[in-house]
Amino acid sequence: MTLITANDTLFVDIENSDIDWIGRKVTGEHSGTLNLSDGFVIWNGKSITGGKITFDMTSIQNTDIESPEWKQKLEDHLKAEDFFHTDSFPH
Repeated sequence: MTLITANDTLFVDIENSDIDWIGRKVTGEHSGTLNLSDGFVIWNGKSITGGKITFDMTSIQNTDIESPEWKQKLEDHLKAEDFFHTDSFPH
């Protein structure tokens, strides 16, 4: 058992954490996953008072499209300059 006290900084276990996402649009939605790069939250004994969580946007994957071709098209679009621009903003 881990004792958590006031003003503790709790670090995210990136190896055992999952991020699921859903993107909605007028004509439907898509879902997928992301990896975390790092993160922490600050606990004051009653609630989270701060923190920072960094996502690895280069790891974005779609999980609802069955066609490998269309799945890749969506992932490439999400990583492209007109969306998340992961070449310049990977985190």
